Amino acid sequence: MKLMGRITSLIQTVILISFSYFIYSLIKDNTILYYIHPRMVPALYFTIIILVILAFNEISKLLKPTPSSRGIKLFHLIFLITLFVGFFSEHRPIDYHSIELRGINYRGIESEKTPIDKEEDFIIPIINSKVSLGAESYIENLTNIIYNFSYFHGAEIEVEGFIYRKDHYDVNQFAIARVAIQCCAADAEILGLLSHWEYGNELPENTWVRITGNLQSFQYFDETLKREIATPIIIVEELEEIDEPANPYVYQ
Repeated sequence: MKLMGRITSLIQTVILISFSYFIYSLIKDNTILYYIHPRMVPALYFTIIILVILAFNEISKLLKPTPSSRGIKLFHLIFLITLFVGFFSEHRPIDYHSIELRGINYRGIESEKTPIDKEEDFIIPIINSKVSLGAESYIENLTNIIYNFSYFHGAEIEVEGFIYRKDHYDVNQFAIARVAIQCCAADAEILGLLSHWEYGNELPENTWVRITGNLQSFQYFDETLKREIATPIIIVEELEEIDEPANPYVYQ
């Protein structure tokens, strides 16, 4: 009985220490950001501490064995398989094909319904008279453009993202898109702005590009609202292929 209890404690110690190290290695390499929002990382440090405390508790049982009816259980095997997969799998950003697509979230509405009253309310950085839609505050800035489009209409814009298309897009239309995460990879969705380039049909999907263009709008019939509405579109003037960022996500 003591031997069985000691074996069980040894297995549980290995599992707890391995999980602690696995989580720490993801944090150290920043690959943890492929799976969760950065604001959740501090909670993982707390998790590591708890796991280490539990591991020391199991070690104490190894050093002072007592009669025990504990044995190797199915959940031990499940945890060990999970660790094996975690350590030996390649960690990379979620591919947009694997997301249950909700579509490009450009929510075309008529901008005059939600005007901004004061200039200081704008949070989009203006660099040399150009709207720069960067990864930082991407979601807030994208929403600002969409809901207050009258202010940005005709402005020059620079944005980076990957090429995404839907079936109903015109031949040279595409969305310049990013994968957005609110909590973790399970709630990932695709956000972006519709774009038009004269050579757009030559761009393979999922190609990362940096575009510079002019913000315009077009009217389309919304089946949900049953009326014509305006939505922003970037008329692309310059396009450059770029490498995928180390962390391609944007966060809310």
